[in-house]
Amino acid sequence: MNQAQIYQLIAGNTFPDTTRNPELMETHISWVILTDHYAFKIKKPVKYSFLDFSTLKNRAYFTRRELLLNSRFSEGVYLKRLPVWEYKGKVSLEENGGEIIDWAIMMRRMNKEKQMNNMLKEGQVTPKHIEELAERLADFHRNAKIIFLPQSLYNLKQNFNDILTTRELAEVVSPEVAQTIDRAVYVSNRFLLGHQQDFRKRVERGFVRDCHGDLHTGNIFLESPPVIFDCIEFNDEWRHADVLDDLAFLCMDIEAAGGEDLSEIFLQKYLQRFPCITTPSDVAILTYYKLYRANVRMKVTLLEMAKNTLSAQEIETHKNRIKKYSELINHYITQLATPSVIGVTVS
Repeated sequence: MNQAQIYQLIAGNTFPDTTRNPELMETHISWVILTDHYAFKIKKPVKYSFLDFSTLKNRAYFTRRELLLNSRFSEGVYLKRLPVWEYKGKVSLEENGGEIIDWAIMMRRMNKEKQMNNMLKEGQVTPKHIEELAERLADFHRNAKIIFLPQSLYNLKQNFNDILTTRELAEVVSPEVAQTIDRAVYVSNRFLLGHQQDFRKRVERGFVRDCHGDLHTGNIFLESPPVIFDCIEFNDEWRHADVLDDLAFLCMDIEAAGGEDLSEIFLQKYLQRFPCITTPSDVAILTYYKLYRANVRMKVTLLEMAKNTLSAQEIETHKNRIKKYSELINHYITQLATPSVIGVTVS
């Protein structure tokens, strides 16, 4: 499908739901049409180094994968696949005698007021929310398929060091942010070189599993029970990771929102349910993954800041966010130097 056909679909209003004003949301890889009770997600016909949605066959395959993989922890949210039909220029989600031009995933529409990132901003996340989420994630990780494949530390190094491409942008924010990038890359290279055996042991111990892959607070709704959704379906390598990578992304995101105490509550409750950290090297690797995730978030925010479409106020907001990630990166670097100070109980 293309943008014009999406607009035709919205204008025709042929959804299995009652709605007067369908709302369109976009990401760089998907269109999402919101009706009163549902969301209809359609993949864009795009191709990048890390995914290929360029053909109808691929989009059909990955919609099936998305439905299957997210059913592991999103019961009642991902409902079914629907064909998108076209006949005589009319695009519809109802069969109209034409041909299938794409596939949509029908999902229950979630309440944005329950989205974890929004609740963190409003100071509405409670220890009870956090403990319920920790138990749910721990149960998922504990039962996830074990992947006995070595993690590519070369790829991890390359992905981390890619932030050097944004160094000039960082100088615009402040010389200190640019210096943080240099320091982080140096620390990352040394850490990966010195802990190769520790990463390898975690594979042997069965802690590399079929995880979520994109576990940030925007992909969680704090209902009861909590709903985790939108895992990586298009790239198995990104999802087949140490459970500490999933865990670190979420903890880092909570900490970036000022929830350090909530992050500690989450981690301790999770480890009671699934003790995947038992040695000082495990603690260090968790911290490294936090460093990695903060690094990626800062890089993405730097690139977003460079867009010509941003207002002066939006640029200032991005700069403040970048400085926050820079502070987190330096904090994690300090923790890597003294991992025993991290609030994690190891047996």
